[in-house]
Amino acid sequence: MERFFRNKVPRAAAPDLAQRTIEQALRIEASVRSFRNYILGIARHQLYDYLRAEQRRSRRHAELETLVIDDTLPSAETWISLKRQQRILLHALRRMALPVQLALELRYWERMSDGEIACVLELPVGTVKSRIAAGKTALRREIARLASAPERLKTTEDSLDKWASRLWPPGE
Repeated sequence: MERFFRNKVPRAAAPDLAQRTIEQALRIEASVRSFRNYILGIARHQLYDYLRAEQRRSRRHAELETLVIDDTLPSAETWISLKRQQRILLHALRRMALPVQLALELRYWERMSDGEIACVLELPVGTVKSRIAAGKTALRREIARLASAPERLKTTEDSLDKWASRLWPPGE
């Protein structure tokens, strides 16, 4: 569950948010079709609540639909100590608007279908497909901007599927 929060909040906040998500999920009273979709939906709500609280605390006000995580956190260099390639991809992903970032992460890290993502994000499937397509295009552009050498860009543009499974193997 911490993996969901890992790229969106400071490292110290992720375990607390994961615990709150699990606690809320344990209060389930009705049956759900997919526990995974249900718990990721709760995680999304916990994330939004956390971000709203952080904005209030810092007296910043922004719509969550247009929020860019990188604008609210310290630079990637201070809390991501991965290889340069991974830092470029993570930073590019964090430069996406939060709804796009969520859709891409659910697709590539959670390996969810469009329908499952739509359920978690409470959106129509067409909107999810549009966000993923637009997100991939924006991600490629951002990677190109961040990558300083053409050979780095080529290796960084490795398929998201392959990169995501190397970075966070299933079950981690």
